[in-house]
Amino acid sequence: MSRKIIIDGKSFVNGKKSVVGMDKPVELYTKTGVDVLLSQQTGPQGVAGVQGVQGITGVDGAVGPAGLEWEGAWDVATAYVVDDAVSNGGSSYFCIAGVTGGNAPATNSSWALLASQGATGLQGVQGIQGIQGIQGVAGGSSTAIDDLTDGTTGGGNGNTGLGEQALLDLTSGGYNTGVGKFALKENETGARNAGYGYSSGYKNKTGSANTALGMQALFNNTSSFNTAVGEEALFLNTGENNTAVGKRAGRTNTSGNNNIMIGSGIDAPSATANEQLNIGGWIYGLGGDIGISVTAPTAKLDVNGTVNATSFKVTAMNTAPASATATGTLGEIRVVADFIYVCTATNTWVRSALATW
Repeated sequence: MSRKIIIDGKSFVNGKKSVVGMDKPVELYTKTGVDVLLSQQTGPQGVAGVQGVQGITGVDGAVGPAGLEWEGAWDVATAYVVDDAVSNGGSSYFCIAGVTGGNAPATNSSWALLASQGATGLQGVQGIQGIQGIQGVAGGSSTAIDDLTDGTTGGGNGNTGLGEQALLDLTSGGYNTGVGKFALKENETGARNAGYGYSSGYKNKTGSANTALGMQALFNNTSSFNTAVGEEALFLNTGENNTAVGKRAGRTNTSGNNNIMIGSGIDAPSATANEQLNIGGWIYGLGGDIGISVTAPTAKLDVNGTVNATSFKVTAMNTAPASATATGTLGEIRVVADFIYVCTATNTWVRSALATW
């Protein structure tokens, strides 16, 4: 007799001690007219079959697209070609059209965004406080707002530093004032210097009594008694007693001393000569002589051009040439009591007599 039984919610029909419909035969035994499921037995694992023959090699795939060429940080002066990749402003970009210069990649149609800058991460946990360092050597009576000194002797007296790394390297120099980032940064023993502006007097180590007013004024200075007013005024100066007023005035002066340069971009005719004057590129001086449009005057007043005046006065009589062939320079004029002499060519004189009336 067959019976209908239910195992795990499914119906099966009993027939000769097996259940039809399951993955494996199930042994059934009858007890008091009820079919009971005793076990589902698994047979031993069969022997593994031999490995099959290796298949033939497949057809090569299509060539992938060209890769990007990493060029590092974007540079406005570099020429880029398609597929060059750069970084700029925390993001990376790749070139889609050859370009040199122009706007940065973020606003330049020749570039496409490769990866944008990630968001700022969460602030890390504050570390434990370090041990207190040993007390430094007592310094002089100086004032600092931000940085003043890392010198071993603490600096001299009367110094004032206002700005990041102003007077940072000071050792023993006194009565210096540095106002602005990097003002008089490398000054060590120089005294009575004043630097006002970014990097003013930056490299002055031992020079004294210098005044630098303006960004990078007296930047490379190594000497004393100079005054520079204006951005990069006396930028390369190593000489003494020089005065420059104006943006980049006297910028190229190096070892020249006692020079005066006034005007934007005005330099002395020579970077190494002394006692030069240049006002606006029109009035020059050299060793006490003044030139108008003459860069190297050889007389107290040396004019290149026409002179207009309401009167002309000779304060003393000149010395007459000894002869018509006496030493003389073309254009030279000498006035004596009886004659006016004119040099018409080198060592060639003519004269005109003077008479009363």
